[in-house]
Amino acid sequence: MGTNIKPYNKDKSSKKEQIAKMFDSIAERYDFLNHFLSLGIDILWRKRAIREISKVNPKYILDIATGTGDLAIEACRLKPKKVLGIDISNNMLDFGRVKIKKKGLENIIQMTYGDSEDLQLEDNSFDAVTAGFGVRNFENLGKGLSEMNRIMKVGGWAYVEVPHSANQHKYYATLHPDNYRLFMIRSGFEVVQYDSYELSSGDNKEKHVFYALNKRTNVKVPEFNDTP
Repeated sequence: MGTNIKPYNKDKSSKKEQIAKMFDSIAERYDFLNHFLSLGIDILWRKRAIREISKVNPKYILDIATGTGDLAIEACRLKPKKVLGIDISNNMLDFGRVKIKKKGLENIIQMTYGDSEDLQLEDNSFDAVTAGFGVRNFENLGKGLSEMNRIMKVGGWAYVEVPHSANQHKYYATLHPDNYRLFMIRSGFEVVQYDSYELSSGDNKEKHVFYALNKRTNVKVPEFNDTP
């Protein structure tokens, strides 16, 4: 499907290992960078994601590529029984646990090391799944999306955001939004909503695309190994 772009081209380790290494190295200043570089759009994205998944009144929510847990914390506005945040960066998780403890949410939010493409979770166990920019870090996009579909209950909602830029970022493989949409359909989702906004910084412009996904039937999705 394309070149598997990695953060460290001279490093022979896998993309997944390199992504974990990169986020481990910036964990301490990640929250500031996220707010600053996104021009505050990350805050609006989280509020919008929570508004969308509120339609199914979720009691069990999975936040994939949770980072330091901002979206998991925001999800507590919906008064769920449990929010599970998973990530492959232990340092990011550690910073997230500190934030969650300060807010007194440790009985609701659990932060766990986990591989989004091999979720050690039961089928049909979550009412809603959120995945922000982490989707672009999947080493195998097909597996990651299929796993999201597998663990989500029928009638559940997933909300995903991915970037699309004419100038591909050196760290990430960027598919056209329509191709992401096809991956999602092939992974067993119905794409209910699909829209975008644009970020500008100097001469650089980047389009970010939202996908609201619904799981309508409980059919086994054939495994496929396409990567962006």
